[in-house]
Amino acid sequence: MLHEIIADNDRLLVPHVIKGVVQLDAAVEHRSRASGSTVMTPSIDLDSLIWPRSQPGPAFDTPLAEIVDFLVEVGKALDFDRNTHLQSTC
Repeated sequence: MLHEIIADNDRLLVPHVIKGVVQLDAAVEHRSRASGSTVMTPSIDLDSLIWPRSQPGPAFDTPLAEIVDFLVEVGKALDFDRNTHLQSTC
């Protein structure tokens, strides 16, 4: 799982995956307005989220047919009647 409880204060640590690298530092604290619980996330350097124009993006060499096939499967997985995770959100 990509989350864990920080035991000392019962804060939920939510790691981020940026360019394939998991970031686990608990640098920024967020408080839920609904529940009052605390969530910790890494601080993010926004410049680290983009690729320079001199480098191709991560999926530039992926064939269009493969992308379409992937999106078809995502659509099937998001079928409300068959997806118990979606149903539990209501």
